[in-house]
Amino acid sequence: MAIFIPPTGLNATNANGSPDAGDLTLGEFGAGPRAADSAFHFNVSSAYIACDNSGPDSCNATVTGLAWNQTSQQEIPSITQSFEIPPCPGFVNCSLTRVDLGGFNGLSGFSIFAQVANRTVMWFIDEIEVDWANNTCAAGLERQMSR
Repeated sequence: MAIFIPPTGLNATNANGSPDAGDLTLGEFGAGPRAADSAFHFNVSSAYIACDNSGPDSCNATVTGLAWNQTSQQEIPSITQSFEIPPCPGFVNCSLTRVDLGGFNGLSGFSIFAQVANRTVMWFIDEIEVDWANNTCAAGLERQMSR
């Protein structure tokens, strides 16, 4: 399980202390410094998501797939889907909501943004169904040698 806590205050940019800070945007999972290398691109087909939301409004979770653009040499949004995640009053017996992500293929990253009543909230994700977009032997060997 992963938890994203939205930053607050003046230093609301990428996490400090990471050797690759700046390679990923806030709320993004991805290839980071290897975003341009197709051996590290992936497909996402589903995940379980929840928001820090006791109600009564539902949470609007927006998932964006990012793809590497050779021309601009940066990640660009390639697909976006939004989901309504139900609240969990009193945070008792809560469960994550399965979201199916059709077309999230060949990604260098994906990000999640969650809001309740136009307020950015913490989100939780678990059981991300992901596989490599490039499943060739050469790509597998490159991934293995990059550790």
